[in-house]
Amino acid sequence: MKKILSLLFISAFVFLFSKLNAQSNNSLENKNREYTLKFPVSSLLGDVFSNSMGFSLGLETTGKKGWSFTQEAGYIFDVDYRDGLFFGSRLEDLNGIRLTSELRRYEHPDNFFPGSGFFASLEWDNFLLRGEELSEGKIVQSEVYRSGLTFNIGKKYLVRSGNSSSLTLDLLGGGGLGFGLDSSDSNYFPLLNFDVKLGFAMH
Repeated sequence: MKKILSLLFISAFVFLFSKLNAQSNNSLENKNREYTLKFPVSSLLGDVFSNSMGFSLGLETTGKKGWSFTQEAGYIFDVDYRDGLFFGSRLEDLNGIRLTSELRRYEHPDNFFPGSGFFASLEWDNFLLRGEELSEGKIVQSEVYRSGLTFNIGKKYLVRSGNSSSLTLDLLGGGGLGFGLDSSDSNYFPLLNFDVKLGFAMH
């Protein structure tokens, strides 16, 4: 699990650094670049397959020709009163982290600052969870890794726009493939993705 976590952090850092470095050569582009602090409402559900809730924040940075990259990070914690989707989780005292990376292409790059309008995106979601479970009459520590890659279509709205900042609302939906791995099994499964993201854009 530590190796998986290290690989995820390194991959996200290298990808983000390369994107920003490649797009920082032109001073005019830097002047027009927009940064949006985001709150994904779906993060409140934690890991939907387990009895959990969570909270995440992210940062979207714009680039050339309508492209943008978003990195989100959040914390997931156990709740007793909520069951997971389709089935209850076998893990108790669950906690972990969620890392979400999204690459977007907006439909009208000429109207990109501040970014709004229809977009297509690839979103990579990663959950690294740890908890306790009953195994052969004993309580043992267990770790779960769950990942999903989805293709999405959505629209970004400007709720309120100012000279230096804007409030934004993202609606998106799509589907793809998920992967789960724990101490005893691994599997692939179809995945649906729907989200609402509230944002504060600085430009």
